[in-house]
Amino acid sequence: MSGITIGIAFGLVASFGWAFANVYIQRSARAMGSLRSMFWGQLVGALFLAPFFLLWPIGQAPVPLSWLAVGGAASALAYYSMFRAFGGGPVSVVSPIVSGWSVVSCLLGVLLFHETVGPLRALGIALVVGGMGAIAALNPKEGGKGAWKEPRLRVLAWALASCVGFGVMVVSFRPLGRALGPVGALLGVWGAQWFFLLPVIYSRRGGHLLPPAATDFATWRLVIAVGGFEVLGFLGLESGIRHAPIVVVSPVASTSALVTVLIGYFW
Repeated sequence: MSGITIGIAFGLVASFGWAFANVYIQRSARAMGSLRSMFWGQLVGALFLAPFFLLWPIGQAPVPLSWLAVGGAASALAYYSMFRAFGGGPVSVVSPIVSGWSVVSCLLGVLLFHETVGPLRALGIALVVGGMGAIAALNPKEGGKGAWKEPRLRVLAWALASCVGFGVMVVSFRPLGRALGPVGALLGVWGAQWFFLLPVIYSRRGGHLLPPAATDFATWRLVIAVGGFEVLGFLGLESGIRHAPIVVVSPVASTSALVTVLIGYFW
């Protein structure tokens, strides 16, 4: 198979992984709180990722600290905003907006890495993004009764901030992946993001990361699912961009919005 075909296949893996992660993120954020579920979900994800160092060890190239800082800041914005958005609104509306990160990553791929977008690729990106926008704008059910836990405009603002954050974060994986490998790049970005989130942790009342004493096993199952499916999504994405340009893999991976809406509709 060509590199483009392999990249598309891994992009689809990322799409399905993130689709299921989105549903569990909403449930865990509402059960445990945004910051707590984010922290424990990523900790579980890091445990899932550790064995993959055997396949993708850390490389020998020097770590670009500037990109690590950019990736960490973008990850902090992306994840915290996403958990806040999913905790406050329905997955069928929030997910398509968050999945607009592919537009940001494609633009940065062209500007920073001089990737090319021909007419056919441009048409494909436009169709994917336009379809996700239509899903968000025209969905009549909007997640059912009680789906909006926070004011609509606030939830949409969180979703848009997450969209921008993920777009920048994905681009940072290219230079970081060369030095740290796919697993090391994701763990490095996840670790760096908590330095940027320290003000949020200390400023929010009750913002500590310890789980509530009343947390039951059902809630922990949600958190474990978040970590597992989120890791599956990023492993698919990182594997894809090792074989194909970002402008090819990102739109495919961002179709998770459609899968998320279908899951939310039937589940």
